[in-house]
Amino acid sequence: MHQIWRSPDIPEQWRVWRESWKIHNPHWESMFWTDITGRELIATCYPWFLGTYDAYPEPIMRADAVRYFILHRYGGVYADLDYECLRPFYAILEGRQLVMGLEPSEHAETAEARASGSSGPVSNALMASIPGHAFWEHVFRKLMNDRNGRRPLDVTGSVLLTRAWESYPDRAFISVLDAPLLNPITKNEARCGFWLDPAFRERAGAHAWAVHHWAGSWVRQSARFPPLEKCPVHLLRNRRIVMRGALRSDVLGNVSDMVSGPLISCVMVTRDRARLAAASIRSFCGQTYRDRELVVLDESGDNALGRHVAALADPAIRYVRLEPQGLTLGELRNLAVQESRGKFVARWDEGDISHLRRLELQMAAIRSLETAASFLLRKLIWWPDEGRIAIARSRVWESTMLCRKEGCGKEALCRNGGLPPYPARRSGEGTPVVARLMREKRIALVDAPQLYIHVRPGANTFGEDRIDRQWALADARFEGPDCEDVLQELAESCSFGDYTAERGRGGTAPKLKN
Repeated sequence: MHQIWRSPDIPEQWRVWRESWKIHNPHWESMFWTDITGRELIATCYPWFLGTYDAYPEPIMRADAVRYFILHRYGGVYADLDYECLRPFYAILEGRQLVMGLEPSEHAETAEARASGSSGPVSNALMASIPGHAFWEHVFRKLMNDRNGRRPLDVTGSVLLTRAWESYPDRAFISVLDAPLLNPITKNEARCGFWLDPAFRERAGAHAWAVHHWAGSWVRQSARFPPLEKCPVHLLRNRRIVMRGALRSDVLGNVSDMVSGPLISCVMVTRDRARLAAASIRSFCGQTYRDRELVVLDESGDNALGRHVAALADPAIRYVRLEPQGLTLGELRNLAVQESRGKFVARWDEGDISHLRRLELQMAAIRSLETAASFLLRKLIWWPDEGRIAIARSRVWESTMLCRKEGCGKEALCRNGGLPPYPARRSGEGTPVVARLMREKRIALVDAPQLYIHVRPGANTFGEDRIDRQWALADARFEGPDCEDVLQELAESCSFGDYTAERGRGGTAPKLKN
C-alpha cells in the first residue's frame, strides 16, 4: 500500500481515510512516501528521469509522476490520501495484473477532458499493479514527450494517463473499472457534501470498493478573496451542478440594482445568549439589501436581549420572547418562520457575522438563475479567543440559507419555491430541510466564503468535537498574524464588534450580560 504526502505530517482530515485501508486490509504492508523519499527513488532507480522530475514547475507534477515509478518498481496499490476504503480490497485485485478506474462520466465534460480527446478520464488517484508491468514504461515515454506542457493534468495527471491507456497496444491485461466501483461520487457531489447524507452514502456506496472525496489539496485557495461581483455561482438541480457561472455586472446589470426587491425575513432563534445575538443583529443592521426584516425569537429566562432590541428602535427588527418551555430547536425555527412576513426567509444564526452584502448577492443569484434558494458553498469559521480562522470545506452550508418561504403559482421566478418545515430535533434540524431542497428544487450555490463568518466563542448544539473537525477539514487555515491579516481584509465589510474589542480592534457594540 503506497501513499504520498509532502512530509510525514499528514493533515488531520485525511488520517481517518488512511486508517480505513488498514482496517479493511490489515495484512498489507504500508509504504509512505514523502517529497524526499520519492526523489531518492527517482535518483537511485531512474536517474535518467531526474532532470525532468526536478524541472517540473509545480509540486503536484512530481507527486503525480513518482507514483507511476513506485508501482513499476514495487507493485501494489497506490491511493491518494483523500481516498477511503469501503471493504477488503483484495477481491477486486485477484487475477488481475493492473487495475485502474474511470472517473465519473460527468468529469468527461470538463475542459481538460475535452482537450484530451478521450471518452472519459482514467483516474491516477487509485491504481494497482504487479511490479514491472510494461504499461508503466509506456507511461514513462509519455511523461518525457509531454514534459514541456503547462497544465498538471496534461503533463503528469489523469489526462496524460488516459492518453497513455488509449494508445497502449496491448490492453488485454489492463483492467479499467467503471466509475461506480472506485469513483462512486463526482467532484461536485463531494464539494456539496452529498456523502454526508446517509441515504446518498448508502446508495452510492452499495457496490463501491472505495470512494474518492476529491479534496484537491493541490488547488487549495488562499485567503485572497476575489471581487464579489465576479464570485463563482453554480446552479444545482436534482442534486447535480448543471451550470457554472459568475456574478458579473456586464451580464446581470449593475449588481447595485439588486439591493431592493422582495421582502427578506431574516430569522434568528436564540436562548440566553444575548451578547452573541446582539453581534448578529448588528450584522443585520449593516446589510445593503433594503427590503428586509429580522425576527428574533428568544426563549430566555430574562429580557436582556429584549431591552437591547428596544434601545435600537429599529422598525425592521421584531423581538418575540417565549417563556422557556423545552421546545426543540426545529420547533423554534418553525415558530420564527411563522412570525416572518417576507416572501423569502434567511437563517440568521446568533453570534455569526454576515458580510454587509450577503443578502444582496444571494438574492442576485436567486433572481439571475430563477431558483428557489441560494446557499454559500463555503464559509469562514473563526475562533476569536484562539486567534485562528479557516475557510471551511465546500458543501451546502445550511446556516447560509436564503429560501423562498412559499410557492407562488405561475410566477417563473419562484416556480420552485417552498421552504419545508423543520423536524422537531434538538440539533441537526437543518440537514433534512437542505436535503429536501437539493432533491426537489433549483438551488444557487455562491462560492464567496467571505460573505459568512461562523464564530466559535463557545459551544453550540454540535459540540466542540464537530467544530474542531471542521478546522481539520478546512480548505485553508490561518493562525496568529495570518489570521489577523484575514480579519483586516474583512474589516471594512464585516462588523466584528465585541469579538475584537478586547483585542484592540475597536469594537463598538454594547456590553451585554446574559
